[in-house]
Amino acid sequence: LFVEYKWTFPTFLTAFHFAATFVAVRLTLWMQGVQETYPLTIGERLSYGCSLAMAIVFSNLSLMWNSVGFYQLTKLMATPTVAALEYFVLKKPVSLLTAASLVLVIIGIGSTVQQTVSASTMGVFSAVMGIATASYTQIYASFLLQQEWIIKRTPMQIMSESFPFAFLTILVLVPFMDDVTSETG
Repeated sequence: LFVEYKWTFPTFLTAFHFAATFVAVRLTLWMQGVQETYPLTIGERLSYGCSLAMAIVFSNLSLMWNSVGFYQLTKLMATPTVAALEYFVLKKPVSLLTAASLVLVIIGIGSTVQQTVSASTMGVFSAVMGIATASYTQIYASFLLQQEWIIKRTPMQIMSESFPFAFLTILVLVPFMDDVTSETG
């Protein structure tokens, strides 16, 4: 799309993706006859939707300003980051097998760094922010699904209720982000 048709509006495409996914999720829930028995509060919708949108924005900026190799390495760091945050901040226990697996992932990520990986200052900042917001989004989604008093909340419901906020967040950024990305082609 970007190369063949010279499409220079990736942020708008992301907003469209959120809108289309929202419609598809709502349609699926309606076809399945799912009732939303435990709706998210406006704060929960806003927090999850905006953080999800910003994780994508920062990841896209990282990809724009860094090599593909660096982008892929930072995307892989999200899982160990989530595990570390849950362990150190939320005091969530991590099994020895999980910890060993994460150490192997980090070693594997580190061993793949080659000379083809390059990064800029803005790219590294964007990558770190992308990891931080993606990690927050994962932890917050887990929290929303595991609240003790709410047993019937589903990932589809969370997407259904928060994607409009993600869409609006991205839509607000379109004039700024697409101008930035179209300059670099």
